[in-house]
Amino acid sequence: MSLNTLRPATTRRSSIGMRPVLLGLVASLLLQGCGGSQEDVRVTLCKDLVLTRLGDAQSVQWSGTDTRLKRLEQADVTVSYQATDATGGSVTGRATCTYDYVEVEENVMAQSQPLSSYATAPYQMDFQGMRLAGKELTETINLALMNKGAEFAQEVRRGMEDASAEIRQRVSETAEEIKRKLGE
Repeated sequence: MSLNTLRPATTRRSSIGMRPVLLGLVASLLLQGCGGSQEDVRVTLCKDLVLTRLGDAQSVQWSGTDTRLKRLEQADVTVSYQATDATGGSVTGRATCTYDYVEVEENVMAQSQPLSSYATAPYQMDFQGMRLAGKELTETINLALMNKGAEFAQEVRRGMEDASAEIRQRVSETAEEIKRKLGE
């Protein structure tokens, strides 16, 4: 199953396939809007890809982000990090996600948010000396988006449990107040 709409057909690179990538990116964009984050979705996705590639890291501290735009060509988003694993071992690294330029005409959005002129999914990622592209990158993107979806579902579940507990508490307090008033 292939999807050739992530980049214009005129691009010189092959497009990323699989419908889940597009659906996940749409969900990711929507969820980013909900969180009130000021970070561009391309930066967030690059960080999520790093987390996915690190796998069993216990904690990750982001130490920097650098964005380099090559107008009418590509954008490189580089994130620097320090990760700690379960044994206490530490690794410092950088990853670069490269996004194609897709904007056909300059507009106000492109002026105020330059990264908005670039694809929302990278066509390649440099991570720990490896270059990921094609199927391997698509699989990493899909896994990262599934992880985000699972985190979101867990947050919703936690919120529902908290709301349910609060409602039970209020009903209990109201019932006690009614009993007290009837007993007076």
